[in-house]
Amino acid sequence: MAATMSVAALIILSRFIAASAEICIHGKRGPRCSSNSDCVNQAGCVRCAHNGYCTDIPLPGPSPSPGPGPHYPTGCTSGNKSYDFLSLVQGWPKSGCLSRSCPGNYAKLDVFTMHGLWPSRIGDAAMSFPCKCDDRNFDSSKVSSIQDQLNQFWPSFNDNKEFWGHEWTKHGTCAADVDDLKDELSFFKTTLGLRQTHDIMDALQKASITPSSDKTYSAQEIGKALTPIDGFQPLIGCIMKSGKQYLHEVTFCIDKSLKDVNCDDS
Repeated sequence: MAATMSVAALIILSRFIAASAEICIHGKRGPRCSSNSDCVNQAGCVRCAHNGYCTDIPLPGPSPSPGPGPHYPTGCTSGNKSYDFLSLVQGWPKSGCLSRSCPGNYAKLDVFTMHGLWPSRIGDAAMSFPCKCDDRNFDSSKVSSIQDQLNQFWPSFNDNKEFWGHEWTKHGTCAADVDDLKDELSFFKTTLGLRQTHDIMDALQKASITPSSDKTYSAQEIGKALTPIDGFQPLIGCIMKSGKQYLHEVTFCIDKSLKDVNCDDS
């Protein structure tokens, strides 16, 4: 049964439309899911991934024994700077503040804000990513010319400059092989431009999907509304709160020439 909501935020139904595949095959999306319990009885599946599909890849963590079989990298791989595409991640502040305390006006924002532009991988390496690829530290003076835009569209629920510094040193330094991302100012300015051309709220409003205190939307409806932005269906991330599922983040996949691409099934 679909979940409903009682606060003004963008939400999706607790149960997604069933996927045609009811098993998990490595490197492919499994059935749609809203929680781990949707996946435990599906062949080969171990959990519900953040993109709303069951997966055979467990979360990083200690294993009781090495065990036989293949082992895939997870988390930051500081010694490996390779990546396959860029994840353009935007978030809805009101949903983010359901799971944390958000001081000031952050929880009142009515725009999708930037989380980051992250060098990412596909296939067996999809659970890993490069990070802190060189020793360039964040220097706020280098982005002073676009600071007003950063404050508006790339704010933090805590400290803005600290957040930007984290995104630059952890992720931005790994995208230096892309000319338009090769230095600090280019990285932030180009990412803001990509956010503008991937206007989530505009696309949702065109499909008559708006934040509401009494109306729910399916993942299929939201995905269909967002697909016209770049021709591909983005990844949808959600937050669970009191049995209800709230739209939290949307991720578009972009290649190294900054062109939109289909997000890999992994």
